[in-house]
Amino acid sequence: MPHILRACVVMLILVAGAVAAEPTMKRFISDEGRFSVALPGEPRAEREEVRSADGKGVTVLHEFSVNTEPHVFYMVTYSDPPEDEVIADAQGRLDEIAANATRGSKILSDKKISLGGVPGRALVYRDEKNQSFDQRVYIAGNRIYVLSVMRPHGVSPKHAHEFLESFRIARRK
Repeated sequence: MPHILRACVVMLILVAGAVAAEPTMKRFISDEGRFSVALPGEPRAEREEVRSADGKGVTVLHEFSVNTEPHVFYMVTYSDPPEDEVIADAQGRLDEIAANATRGSKILSDKKISLGGVPGRALVYRDEKNQSFDQRVYIAGNRIYVLSVMRPHGVSPKHAHEFLESFRIARRK
């Protein structure tokens, strides 16, 4: 009997710890990126420079990511194309981004959206490795924002909807 009682106490401690460890959504603000979003934890920031195909220009990618559940990633990236490149046709660029992102994948959903008048695209697709992606892509002026929830197919992350719906773009000062 003491073993059963001890096992019950250990189980209660583990369950209480799991409940206490449940991540809560926190508002993250990037002044430089001019956006805010709710994330289930403190994001890891990375910066990467990517040369254009012709080698003349450089695009700087800024990435903010959180991994809270096994194999589930929440990510926001933003980038500005090289100074001499202007995005004149936002819908055309969104079509190009969607085609590149989903190449070789099974598209589950592809919708044109907007956020306060900023054109965007909502994509849901599954790649050849059976990873599913929920993405929102927005083009505000010359800046491209991409929000992604990456997960094993069939897994429904608890905070995905709130993350995607919480994204806001700040007005330029």
